[in-house]
Amino acid sequence: MKNLVTAMAFAILIAFTGTVQAQETAKMSAEQIQQATVSTQGSVPEGSIGPEATLWILLGIVFFTALVTAGGGSSAAPLPLPE
Repeated sequence: MKNLVTAMAFAILIAFTGTVQAQETAKMSAEQIQQATVSTQGSVPEGSIGPEATLWILLGIVFFTALVTAGGGSSAAPLPLPE
């Protein structure tokens, strides 16, 4: 019985130590990710456009599409008037 209690105590101690170590590793990883994110904020890779430009392009497409569809297909020839 004494051996069982000792083994259980060691198992709990090892599990607790592993949990604490995992939490510290996760905390360090989160800090590293945060630092990497902060250091790259505000920088746009070469050859890419910013989010504002993308928004303006999308708004232009929507506006052009609205103008074309509101015209009602005026490029067709007019119907002849009955005499």
